[in-house]
Amino acid sequence: MLRSQAYPSDESRRGFKRANEGIEKIVLHRLCLLRNLQHLVVESAGFPDHGKIPVRYTADGAGISPPLRWRCEAPAASYGLLVEDVDAPVAHPLVHAMVVNLNTVTHALAEGALNSPTHNGADIDPALHARFKQAWLPPHPPVQDKGHRYAFQIFALRFEPSFVKPPGREEFIETVLEFATAGGCTVGTYERPRPAPAHAA
Repeated sequence: MLRSQAYPSDESRRGFKRANEGIEKIVLHRLCLLRNLQHLVVESAGFPDHGKIPVRYTADGAGISPPLRWRCEAPAASYGLLVEDVDAPVAHPLVHAMVVNLNTVTHALAEGALNSPTHNGADIDPALHARFKQAWLPPHPPVQDKGHRYAFQIFALRFEPSFVKPPGREEFIETVLEFATAGGCTVGTYERPRPAPAHAA
C-alpha cells in the first residue's frame, strides 16, 4: 500500500529559503564553486552554530570579539579570518573582521583577541573592516531588522601573504581565492532588542 508523501508546508519552505538566502555571497561559497576545497571545522565557545551571538560580542554590549577555534587536516602556512554580515542591506556582505597570518599552532582565537572600539586585543594585526579600521566591528544591525547572520570564515593558506599596507576586502578575497587549500565557517545570529512601546498617558 502506498503511503501519502508528506511535503513541506509553504511556511517551512519560506523558512528554508530565508535560512539560505544570501549565503551564496560569502567568500567561502565563492571559493567552493571554484575548486574542490578541503573542509575545515570552525566553532565558537561563545555560541552554537546558527545560534544567537551573546550581547557582550555586539555593539549593544562590551563589543569584544568572540572566541573561535578550528580543526584542519590540510597543510597550512597561515590562516585567514573573514567575518561577513550575510544580511546587510548592501551589494556585498558587510565585513566585520579580516585577519591574515593567524597562528598555525594554536588553531584558536581567544575571546577579545581582536581590537574593538572599547577594547585592546592581543598582538594580532587585522586587515580593514567595512568602516576602514583594523579591528573587530561589533554587530549592530538596524533595530527594525530581523536577526542578521554573521559568517565566521576561516581559510587555510598555502603561504604567508605579505601586504605593504592593511588589505581591504578585495585584496583579501583575491588572496584567499588564489591560495586557500581549506575553508570552513560557523554562523552566529544577532537581532537587536527593540525598544518597549511608549504607553499613552
